[in-house]
Amino acid sequence: MTYLWQYPAAEYQPSVAISHSAIKICSIKKDSLDENLKQSLFYDEELRKEFDRNKQKWLDDTMFSSNSDEITSHPSFLHIIDMGQNVLYFIFEDLETNLNHWFVALEKITGANPVSPEDFGDIQKMASVWLDLAKRRLWYLK
Repeated sequence: MTYLWQYPAAEYQPSVAISHSAIKICSIKKDSLDENLKQSLFYDEELRKEFDRNKQKWLDDTMFSSNSDEITSHPSFLHIIDMGQNVLYFIFEDLETNLNHWFVALEKITGANPVSPEDFGDIQKMASVWLDLAKRRLWYLK
């Protein structure tokens, strides 16, 4: 398994991938982060495909559900949680773009819950709080 962590710098954002056997570091210019990420040793195309398949199945199967237990106990959603920190970048990317309800998965994967009780239910605010935390903790840089 490869874990993707990105650390900010002024002009460059070094990327650190931690695998079972090694730590590799390379620099990625800020303005070409996404393209370089896909071409780097740290981008796992199969992991991305697996995440996308499970995300789409989860969304398709729960799109008409208003039951949060049903939504968060869906097998594809649970599989994404089991994928762990490897998919944080993909989750935050989707949260920023589509505002899908990743909050339970994020809490389970990271052990954090930055949303205050008064913001609970405000999807825009919850997403904003999570994305701010992700950037501060360097889970997601965009």
